[in-house]
Amino acid sequence: MAVIAVYELLPRYSGRHWGVSRPFLWAWAATTVMVLIVYPHHLMMDYAMPQWMLVMGQIISYTSGLPVFVVTVYGALTNIYRCGIRWSMPAMLLVLSMFGWAAGIVPAIIDGTISVNEIMHNTQWVPGHFHFYLLLGVLPMVLALMFHLIGGRAPRRASGGKLSFAVYVIGGMVFVAPVHRLGLPPILASTTAPAVHRHAAVKPPAHLPAPPAAPNPGAGAKFDLGVWTVHASSVDANFKTGDFSTKAKVVMTRQGGDVTADRANGNYKTQIVNLTGHVVMHDTQGDYGGLSASGSTSNGPSTLTADKAQIDGAAKIYKAIGNVHYVQGDTVVDSETGTLNDATHDLFLHGNVHIVQGTRKVNAQDVVYNTITAKAHAEGDVTMEFPGQLHRGLATPKPLKVPKNPLTKPATPTSATASPPA
Repeated sequence: MAVIAVYELLPRYSGRHWGVSRPFLWAWAATTVMVLIVYPHHLMMDYAMPQWMLVMGQIISYTSGLPVFVVTVYGALTNIYRCGIRWSMPAMLLVLSMFGWAAGIVPAIIDGTISVNEIMHNTQWVPGHFHFYLLLGVLPMVLALMFHLIGGRAPRRASGGKLSFAVYVIGGMVFVAPVHRLGLPPILASTTAPAVHRHAAVKPPAHLPAPPAAPNPGAGAKFDLGVWTVHASSVDANFKTGDFSTKAKVVMTRQGGDVTADRANGNYKTQIVNLTGHVVMHDTQGDYGGLSASGSTSNGPSTLTADKAQIDGAAKIYKAIGNVHYVQGDTVVDSETGTLNDATHDLFLHGNVHIVQGTRKVNAQDVVYNTITAKAHAEGDVTMEFPGQLHRGLATPKPLKVPKNPLTKPATPTSATASPPA
């Protein structure tokens, strides 16, 4: 609420009245309501959020600050227009706060777009935008109030100067500009690798993506990441820290399997890689899940698709995130997330788990399955369908022949009516 300083102090320096009107009150009322319901724009990378809430977060991000922004900035400009204002330090800080507030929210609105947030999330662009409107928007409002109060008691101390004001403005811009710049490489990467809207994604089609063609050894970059070999058209790497990132499609290959994704980043020293966008894992042996009904050692080829994936080569942990879809033989698995610990052979499925294996079905919120012992544990609204089977090979037994009783005549009754002896 530091903007109250603008409403109260700017008219004192411009010499014009700034009244409270109905549009002013309606603007603040609308913004108050929209600020309360805009929170989904902070959760755009959360796959569990309903799509309608994400769309609402994007729309409200565009409109939440518009009413107050219009009435405040427009009111401030009309209040000082041709008023002959004396540009003291408080007046300059108040006008600067309008610029910092207006310009600082623009990067926030850009990041509030779903397709942009897929790339900009957790980059330096995020702290850049709120440092912008805090350093050049909110803080000048507070400083203007301080200079105004000091000026009423000690005018000489509060006089300040245009030089100190210019140093503050230039210093603030020098600080926030590089921070925003650090968030730009992902945007530049999106020109060659379009962002993937994972929240609007639906279940993958019935047909499975074909394994990618073998990459040309002479094209692009290639390096080893544990048991994996990473192929990409270009790679940005830091040989000191081990961090790397790709700007376009990446293909990871190993003996008996491959992984493709739109983008990747990680650290080749710690053998951790994060895959984003249209992640597809092929395995010729079907070892990713081991859920096939077949009891043989080789369960056949399998395919896993997801929105994102994390591979920890050192710990042998594979994690798929968002719209996880696994197919192997007669087994189809769907869940929100899936984590396979290749060391303990435990598969953890979480969120709306649906497992179909032939005619058998299992639905639950969480399932833990060991790919070696075939033991499973399900929790949360567990339903299981195991249809019975009719064995037609068993013939109806023949009726038994019971021989007749040879006593076909009734037995002669004893003389029950004979008179007793005298």
